[in-house]
Amino acid sequence: VTVTDANGCVNTANSTVTVNPLPNPAISGTSLICNGSATTLTASGGTSYVWNNGATSPSINVSPMADSTYLVTATDANGCSDTVSTLVQVISNPTANITSSNGTNFVCNGSTVTLTATGGGTYTWNDASTLDSLVVSPIINTTYSVIVEVGGCSDTATFAVTVNNLPTAIVTGNNTICNGETTTLTASGGISYSWNTGSTLDSIIVSPTADSSYVVTVTDANGCVNTANSTVTVNALPVVIINGASSVCNGQSTTLNATGANSYVWNTTETTSTINVAPTINPTTYQVIGTGANGCKDSTQFVVNVIPKPVASITGSSSVCFGNILALTASGGKIYSWDTGDSTANINVAPIDTIIYTVIVIENGCADTASININVIPLPIISAYSDTTIIMGHSAVLTVASNTPYSWSPNEAISCTDCSPTTVNPKETTTYCATTTKNGCPNTSCVTVVVDNICGSLFVPNAFTPNGDGSNDCVMVYNNCLQGVLFRIYSRWGVMLFESDKIDGCWDGTYNGSEMNTGVYVFTVKATLINGEEVELKGNVSLFR
Repeated sequence: VTVTDANGCVNTANSTVTVNPLPNPAISGTSLICNGSATTLTASGGTSYVWNNGATSPSINVSPMADSTYLVTATDANGCSDTVSTLVQVISNPTANITSSNGTNFVCNGSTVTLTATGGGTYTWNDASTLDSLVVSPIINTTYSVIVEVGGCSDTATFAVTVNNLPTAIVTGNNTICNGETTTLTASGGISYSWNTGSTLDSIIVSPTADSSYVVTVTDANGCVNTANSTVTVNALPVVIINGASSVCNGQSTTLNATGANSYVWNTTETTSTINVAPTINPTTYQVIGTGANGCKDSTQFVVNVIPKPVASITGSSSVCFGNILALTASGGKIYSWDTGDSTANINVAPIDTIIYTVIVIENGCADTASININVIPLPIISAYSDTTIIMGHSAVLTVASNTPYSWSPNEAISCTDCSPTTVNPKETTTYCATTTKNGCPNTSCVTVVVDNICGSLFVPNAFTPNGDGSNDCVMVYNNCLQGVLFRIYSRWGVMLFESDKIDGCWDGTYNGSEMNTGVYVFTVKATLINGEEVELKGNVSLFR
């Protein structure tokens, strides 16, 4: 600087100003803290410090309740100072909570429960699980804890689980029954019950038909459940059967036999398996109760019908002519058995001597017997004789020996029907019988007349000589059995010279009254024989004069 005084004198002087730099303060420490936590803020960059909370130490410990700014003025050795600030943010702590899936803090022994933690972002259970839920099945009272953390802040919750014992489920009742019986099963040990039959009562009445298991769920006052079961064994009933005749004839007895059990009691008071009965009332019912080896009983009935006996009788004549057939008829039943071996109600017999016939009549299995005495009347004596053979168209003489009047049959082709001898001339083989009667019994003796009706072949001579000498003067058809005939003669030129429908028709070698010349002529024959046979014949005949 130049200094001028009043005299106007001037002088100079100088001074050097040294400028020291300001200190460069800084604050270190956690700028985020959880509510209720503390953090240490440390200032640096000076030799002395003044905080806005009045503290003068380099480090201060703060625990703000809300976001707060902390300032510090740092002074260095040169006496220079500067100020710096830092914001400490306060983060709200999470609220940890544990809830159970069953809504209570107890669990039944052997059951599981799910514990669920809430209030944070991450979870750490006391068993090191990091899920928000934990499935537990404690067997004793147990306390579970979880640490809940959000943004580095944490909270801890605990949950004490009380383990309740299961109820003691018991089922009482008769567990062995016979098929068709019932039994009562009673459950105990709880306050409510649920059976596999659907019943919710403590007792159930069951009547199984096969071995069956019944299960009950018992619930106690704590809500804990347990199950118990009872197997009911069903013993089969004995199958009692009565064998015997279902019907008996009145006055007869029958045996009834019971099977299928070990012991028996009949409604007749008998206790044997087999009884003999003779009922008189129709129908009569017999009942038996059978007890098996397992003590189970069954009963069955057997109806015995009492059938009235039939009344057998035989109708028919008590006498018969020797050799004749007698009809006897049995009645009174449906089945018949004769001592002849027949099994029908009506039989025909031909006894040769006095005899007794017996029949057994059966109806509905019951039988009665009837008999009849038959007297055999001898036949009158008659003998006709003898069998003979004749040629058709001839006759035969029949004779008979008898000491009583008689008659012949048939009465065709016979000269006398009550004569001996008598003449017959049948056209076919015929049996003639002479019949006589004595004491109402006819007797017959027969003779057979055999008619030889062998006809042979048609025959027309192959030549004739119509010269009037009485031998071979005409030509005709020959046969023993001709019944009808049509005989024709033709010339070589087909002119019909002769025609006759008479059995003895004969051509004499003329035509229209004129004699025909020696030559060969043609003939045709259509004939009907007595046996019905129709025959045709063609040929040539020579005429010689």
